Amino acid sequence: MKTINRLVLVLILLCGSFTLTYASLEKSEAELQKLTEISDNTAPETVLGDFLSIDRANYWIAILAFILSVFSLAYTMKTANNVVRISKEAQVTEFDSIMKSMYRNLAFIIAMNILRLEDKKNRYYFNKEDFLRRASFPEDIHTDAYNTEPEIYSDVIKLRSYMRNYNVQLESVCENNQNRDYPLEHLSKDMAVLAWYPLVIMSCIVKVENKLAAKVGPRKRKKMFTEGIPFNHALKLMRDDHDDMGYNVEGDDIVKFTYQPEEDDKYVDLELELISGVNKFFSASPQYDSAAMKTVTTDEEFIALLENVLDLDDFYGILNYDAAGSCSELQMVPFKED
Repeated sequence: MKTINRLVLVLILLCGSFTLTYASLEKSEAELQKLTEISDNTAPETVLGDFLSIDRANYWIAILAFILSVFSLAYTMKTANNVVRISKEAQVTEFDSIMKSMYRNLAFIIAMNILRLEDKKNRYYFNKEDFLRRASFPEDIHTDAYNTEPEIYSDVIKLRSYMRNYNVQLESVCENNQNRDYPLEHLSKDMAVLAWYPLVIMSCIVKVENKLAAKVGPRKRKKMFTEGIPFNHALKLMRDDHDDMGYNVEGDDIVKFTYQPEEDDKYVDLELELISGVNKFFSASPQYDSAAMKTVTTDEEFIALLENVLDLDDFYGILNYDAAGSCSELQMVPFKED
């Protein structure tokens, strides 16, 4: 009897266990079905066909961005190294080119000024191309080359500023020159100011070169500059450019380009601006006496003082000659009569 009771109890337990297990399995299956539905609803959508999902696309985009970053970094480092590797000799060569073009521009600007004033009836103006050829290019000066030399960097920034201002003045004179109603006396002053800029730009270059020269030894300095002195080097560049231009000018044609300032001189504006510019330029010379210059009160004293210590006569001599010679290359266009 006991055996039967035990069998009945076991059967009851087995049935209960089976029922619970089935219910549990049924519940688990239902939950699994729900999880499957949730998974299907939240699965990433395919954006690149059946091959790439959004996750995979992001993965490849990240790899591509990394590769591009590596190349960008390598290029930046290469550019920085190239800037750092610019030698002082290369810098001087760059400045030499600007110096020679500024000297040539100065000769042409003086010629323009005087020829324009000689046209007393205001019948002609200068061709626009004559002005465009006189433009400077401040962007050719790479300031990054001087990032590690703050005492030079500020002078280079100033040089670029002068070159930009020179271009602005050049454009202004060009426009006013073509306007027949623009007063001739105002045009004279504008062109005189324009003649001041090349001399100031050249003075900035020599001052920068003086600082570059101080950073190298005597032997290297003599290789970089004439006699090892940037100012003498600048004068030699002018003489060389004078020889390269090779003008053949008669003595009588130079007379009007020889400045003898007088109160009623129609060229007085040009003379005053040239004296100011020449003073700036010669102030970069090691022989320049700034203390003595403060005692100067007249143009004649200024010229006499410079002639005593510098080769001013030679400087003015070749400049006057080249200004006279430049006339043959200038094109004056007649104004249209009303």
